[in-house]
Amino acid sequence: MSPEKIPTRIRTVLAQKMRFLRFTCGWSQEVLAELAGLHRTYISQIERGQVSAAPVLPAPAALVLP
Repeated sequence: MSPEKIPTRIRTVLAQKMRFLRFTCGWSQEVLAELAGLHRTYISQIERGQVSAAPVLPAPAALVLP
């Protein structure tokens, strides 16, 4: 499924969950981005629901988020 077709509600829930887990770990966006191999601005965009994490996040996030 392309990022544009992912419903806004799903993006919002994923964004909130990712931010919650990042805060729980005590990580900045920079730390999460480095651990996941992504750019900090992309993490920020995901957390604000501006872009979908679906195309790139599942594999890297599974390795770094609890």
